[in-house]
Amino acid sequence: MAATEREIVAERARRGLPRPGWYSDPAGGGHRWWDGSAWTAQVVDARRANLAARPPRAPLEIVPAGAARSVGPRGASRPDVRSAARAESAPAWVGPTIAGLVVTGAVLVVLGSVLPWVRASAPGAVAVTRLGTDGRAGWATIAAGVVVALEAGRWLQRRRSSRPGAVVALLVGVGAAIAAVAGFAHLAAGVASLAGATGPVTRTAGVGVPLVAAGCVAMFSGAVAGALS
Repeated sequence: MAATEREIVAERARRGLPRPGWYSDPAGGGHRWWDGSAWTAQVVDARRANLAARPPRAPLEIVPAGAARSVGPRGASRPDVRSAARAESAPAWVGPTIAGLVVTGAVLVVLGSVLPWVRASAPGAVAVTRLGTDGRAGWATIAAGVVVALEAGRWLQRRRSSRPGAVVALLVGVGAAIAAVAGFAHLAAGVASLAGATGPVTRTAGVGVPLVAAGCVAMFSGAVAGALS
């Protein structure tokens, strides 16, 4: 007598078998379809596994306790559940979107680094403007932006992020933010007094500061998303 769907699900749960889906092929090279109890002959390229249409569920056969379990290539009795999470990934547009966010952040950081960071003015004195590149911090943030942009460019080419690269981008983005804060404080301290001033000095943040801040946030957010995807 054919087993009901409920009995099939209960038996699969008792045996600890993963749900049907595309999993890393134990034989290597791509993903193989696991029907819930055994490997099938359907194999797809790793890059196309997310786009492959799932075949309808086939009737599953209940294997009595103690009976030999269906074994996949290389003696694997079931797929790696951690690999399943990667195979069941987000839609194809997610990777390019994350890469685009990181690239945008890197461009903002580089652009903001060459724009004014501090403006100082006082009665009787000539107004002074300090660019990000007037200090070492500006050059450090430019270098950080270039490094992150190059890494995100690789993501765009492959249409998916790299977890190790995302960690690097995250660390570089945090370093750029710290350098920018320290650099702004240093430049602001350098114009605390102006020659010939007859009144208090007014210091304001230049347009480069919010651009660098927005760029660091974008790089940080994209890197985190890339590491988790």
